[in-house]
Amino acid sequence: MARLIVKLFVTVWLVVVPAVDLLHRRIANWLVVPVILCGVVWQIYRSGTGRSSVLLFIAISWMVIFAIWRVHIFGGGDAKFLMALFALFPDERFLLLVCLGVVLVAIPFFLWTRRRDFRAGPVETERAPEKEGRAPFCVSSLADLVYAWKTRVSWPSRKKLESRGQPFVWGFALPGVVYVWWLF
Repeated sequence: MARLIVKLFVTVWLVVVPAVDLLHRRIANWLVVPVILCGVVWQIYRSGTGRSSVLLFIAISWMVIFAIWRVHIFGGGDAKFLMALFALFPDERFLLLVCLGVVLVAIPFFLWTRRRDFRAGPVETERAPEKEGRAPFCVSSLADLVYAWKTRVSWPSRKKLESRGQPFVWGFALPGVVYVWWLF
């Protein structure tokens, strides 16, 4: 019974945080910090039973998430949410689910949000003018990818991430729900 209550609580959290992100384009600390703390305390408690490698897994995953945030691949809310998820589920199966989920969700989402750019014709070799719309990971168009590749400026700026990035926490929450109900 306690396991079911935990699963329901985590599922509600996995629905509420992306909803807040979609509505406000910001994730408040009070939504993720308590979950991070609970997850870390729980993992420390469990590490007393010989699971110290789990703490190393959390530390490494947090360092990777921090590095990805620092180069503006995604925003701070996404980073906080992922850190909370990895504190709750420090497992290779969850990491695989997140990677698979990002590939299966982000690529179709990117193609859907940029469908007008694809219909517009070939990508120009010069810098394309700013266009309306946003895409995940702050990639606004294929022209931006070409420009970034040619100029060796491969990461979006913080300003561009804030102005044109898409709320994408829901793409990380989906693997979380799958993990909670089928692998936890």
